[in-house]
Amino acid sequence: MEPLFLKIEEEAEVRMIGAAIRAGWSAEDAVAAIDELRRNELLPRGGH
Repeated sequence: MEPLFLKIEEEAEVRMIGAAIRAGWSAEDAVAAIDELRRNELLPRGGH
C-alpha cells in the first residue's frame, strides 16, 4: 500500500503545482505554499 500512497501523493502535488502555475504563481511559490501547508499539517507528508 505504501508505494501506491506515495505515487498518489506525488501525483496530487504535481497537479497542485500545475494549477498554481496556471493561476500565475511561480513554481517556487507553489512549492513553498505546499511546504507551508505540510508544516501546518493540512496535507499528508511523504512516508506515512
